[in-house]
Amino acid sequence: MSSLINRQLINRWVGRTPYLLIGLGGCIALLLMVSPLFVSRKLDQQLTLASEETKVLNGVKIQPQLFGTTRVEVLPTLAKQRWATYEVQLIDQNNKILVAGVKNAWRENGTWYED
Repeated sequence: MSSLINRQLINRWVGRTPYLLIGLGGCIALLLMVSPLFVSRKLDQQLTLASEETKVLNGVKIQPQLFGTTRVEVLPTLAKQRWATYEVQLIDQNNKILVAGVKNAWRENGTWYED
């Protein structure tokens, strides 16, 4: 008694998967290399404040972008044994707060001991 064997090839799908994954990894690597070209700095300002002094900066208009998101980066530079608290707010045209964040920063030196 003979039987018929139907042979089905699936290597067509299996063979493409590694190439698809490598191509996807290559696209991600390319985007990571190109992304620094789209960075734009809207405000670069250095403030020197006395103790207990508060400063409000003028607004910066941010235009919508085709790619990416808006990033707010604040880097405090403090003298030794000092601390500061700063707040950043993103406000729309109607003076409505969209996003707000409060951050504490400090710079200390010395050795810390606990009993």
